[in-house]
Amino acid sequence: MLQTKLIRLLKTFSVEEVKQLRLFIQSSLFNDGRRPQKSQALLEHLSEYHPHFEDEGLKKETLFLEIFPEETYSESKLDKVATELVKVIRKFIAVFCSDALADYQYWLSQAQFFRLRRLNTEFQYAIDRIEKLQQKMPFRGEDYFYRQFNLEHERMIDLVDSNDRKKDINATSTIKNLDIFYIITKMVHCSYLLIQGNHKQQDNSRNHAFALIDKVLETAKDNYLDIPVVAAYYYSYALLLHRWEENEDNYYQLKAVLQNYGEEFSHSSLIVFHNCLRNYIVGRYNKGDNTVLPELLDLIKNHAAQATIYQEGGDIPASTLQSAITVALKLGDYKWAIDFLTQHRYRIVGADDPEAIYQFNLANCLFHKGDFIEAERLLANYNFREMFYKLAARRLEIKLYYEARSPLLDARLDAFKILVHEMKSILTVDKIAPNNHFIDLLRQILAPKTLRNRERIQKLLDKLENQKAVAEREWLKKKLEEMMKRC
Repeated sequence: MLQTKLIRLLKTFSVEEVKQLRLFIQSSLFNDGRRPQKSQALLEHLSEYHPHFEDEGLKKETLFLEIFPEETYSESKLDKVATELVKVIRKFIAVFCSDALADYQYWLSQAQFFRLRRLNTEFQYAIDRIEKLQQKMPFRGEDYFYRQFNLEHERMIDLVDSNDRKKDINATSTIKNLDIFYIITKMVHCSYLLIQGNHKQQDNSRNHAFALIDKVLETAKDNYLDIPVVAAYYYSYALLLHRWEENEDNYYQLKAVLQNYGEEFSHSSLIVFHNCLRNYIVGRYNKGDNTVLPELLDLIKNHAAQATIYQEGGDIPASTLQSAITVALKLGDYKWAIDFLTQHRYRIVGADDPEAIYQFNLANCLFHKGDFIEAERLLANYNFREMFYKLAARRLEIKLYYEARSPLLDARLDAFKILVHEMKSILTVDKIAPNNHFIDLLRQILAPKTLRNRERIQKLLDKLENQKAVAEREWLKKKLEEMMKRC
């Protein structure tokens, strides 16, 4: 098969786009290479195999005969034609594949052309069309304000060039729209840096960027918080910047903006804002605030309904799915957890083994429901290869053996201790320590001297509370509290 940029490009095209491309290539204005007919013939042949391109007819030799019948095979000659076709496709992308901006760019080019030629009637007609497009824009984000700037900029230049003193030159409005565009754009990019944690790195360019953003935030706060999209970015940025501090006001301000003006934001913007809300609540939970879990689950359910937890195409990141299931189980919403997991079984991305994520979480859901036998069967029948899920599955298995009062529990703990030790060369200390602490505490819970000994049980509860990193902390705490009640 011809493994080139050509095939990769065409695979991304829709059926309708391929049809338009076949018409596009017929124009000598765009298909102006040395072999225009050959590149067109190559496209026609490849189009028959769109979109999967899986067939014997795509072998280089076969393609060559289609384009150069009765000639001796030459790979270099075929590659030259393919290269020309790639160039035509790139022109097609530039001209036709910018749907969101196509009409706007069309009329802006018209306005600029007619202004330079001093065709005033035609210029005004193009300006009026741009205004109508602006009024119809469903989302008023940075794109809207940049287009508005271009519109008013054209008007201003026209008035300056014509020296028309009867009409006011609205330079203030032009500057304002450009100012808003840059404020939003800067906050967007700095938000990306914060989400990725890059603000922790001591880099001169980043330090300079964040010094500038302080001024941008101040300008936004003092002048533009009445504009919903600016307010949303301002509060989301503040949430990210002060994630681990008391930040409730910014959180509820952002929620209020989204509730009141959510329909004005693009889906891509909502993804950013919703991610900020969830990150803030997760940050509070990680600091020990268990009261925020109901709020987090509500956010997850609401954002799932708005499809803002998904990637393009409806796939869900493995970390997002794991977080959703974990929170639901902590709150006892087992039915929702199982339904959500089942719905997304074949849509998990961002993991080496998506099926392992499904199998483990299903077993975990069943464990929380009390269906220990089925949970154990699932764990026994699946080979977990990823380190995180291998360890998590073994811990779950140990909890199952504990609940079932299995005589094999001690042997399983020994085997898990060996597994953790073997992984010291693979995992960092912060991944190893919580598992070792889990083993040690559970062994102390199982010790005969702990049974019905309130003082010892309380010491273990205090130890659990003070220990920084313990896997299955909440489950261990629950078991100790149950033991205390039985004393």
